Amino acid sequence: MPLGRPILVSPRSSTGDPRTAIFHSNPTTRPLPYKHIPSPAKPSIHNISSDSDLSYFNALANGSNPFERSIVLGATLALHIFRGTDTHLLPVAERLTIGPASGAPYYSARATPSTLCGYECNSLIVARRHPLSLVSRNVCEAEIRPRLNLFATGIVEIGRVSRFVYGEKSLTREDYLLTWTNGTTGPLDGCWSLWQAGRAVAHFYEEKAFKGLDEDPGQGIIRASSSSRGTEPQDFKNPRTIETDLAYVDFETRVPTFVSSSSQGHMLMDVIVGALFMLLTVATRKEALVRQQEDVVWQHRGSPPPYFK
Repeated sequence: MPLGRPILVSPRSSTGDPRTAIFHSNPTTRPLPYKHIPSPAKPSIHNISSDSDLSYFNALANGSNPFERSIVLGATLALHIFRGTDTHLLPVAERLTIGPASGAPYYSARATPSTLCGYECNSLIVARRHPLSLVSRNVCEAEIRPRLNLFATGIVEIGRVSRFVYGEKSLTREDYLLTWTNGTTGPLDGCWSLWQAGRAVAHFYEEKAFKGLDEDPGQGIIRASSSSRGTEPQDFKNPRTIETDLAYVDFETRVPTFVSSSSQGHMLMDVIVGALFMLLTVATRKEALVRQQEDVVWQHRGSPPPYFK
């Protein structure tokens, strides 16, 4: 009598194909063919924009024609991102700046508790400083949705961004909506989308895994691409296949760098920066919760968290 358990042999295809007949004979269960999606090229190092350059971009963001001349194609805005957040104080109130130096911000954001939730700093006030007069004024207000489920799947509303448009004697607001798509099969899966009146304005995605602002040294690249036409998520082209970026943030440089070479992005820079600050704040909160969960598992004799290895 033979000993041991019987060995099950996978059926073979009648055509002699070495693959198992389970996938070969049934077209509905065959794995989909591999389709390579080219990733954008590695960002190159740019010279940081001077005050004269920032005057040009400041005029574009205000909606005026700088220096009474046409838009300069290929003009590049290159600045650093700095964080001055007191992470030891709760709730954490983010303090972020974009500028040539930490003491010379071009954009700055400060988080404060909102009227809808007092134990979270969900209101971000974004200001832009004139590079010559050094006068700052608020250009955006970003409101993160209170009690946000950071691990939800589907299309999740993250918050709203209001852009202030200053006229000679008036002040108007342009309202935008920021969403996060997670766990879907559409082209926008894993993307943050910026909407205005039901129309997509830009999509943000991670070229490499971004682990939040607490990660030292930082890692990951976040890109903002223009949107193809469409009103439903399935109508859009995959943002990762669009060659031209509105802007991108490289966290793998010695100092994180913000770069934009798109004239369309320059005119939308206020709302792009406002959405980016909201994205960085929410992503950092999510990574902090992940680390807390890993610490709890480790304390109960689980595997050490990745950052401990």
